Amino acid sequence: MAKFQFWGHSLHFWHSYLSYDPRADLSAARYPVIYLDGTEDALDLGKSRAAAESLRAAGVDIEMLEYPGVGHKMLSVKSQLRDDLIAWAKRKHL
Repeated sequence: MAKFQFWGHSLHFWHSYLSYDPRADLSAARYPVIYLDGTEDALDLGKSRAAAESLRAAGVDIEMLEYPGVGHKMLSVKSQLRDDLIAWAKRKHL
């Protein structure tokens, strides 16, 4: 009997992937974190902002950059992403 696959992965994979909350791992981070998000991503931007703020309040060095009108893939702003990442790395002395 064939197992159900979606985009080449099992239901178990997707359940594990989608239920993962990175905040516990990120709150233990001892390095700067950058969070890039498009405002047209299907994920809830308000939850992303709240997660970034809760991590910041917990002492995580996190910076969130938002790209208006951009979806999840961010292909339309790849040169802007590159420039932003380079600038962020320089600010953080990485």
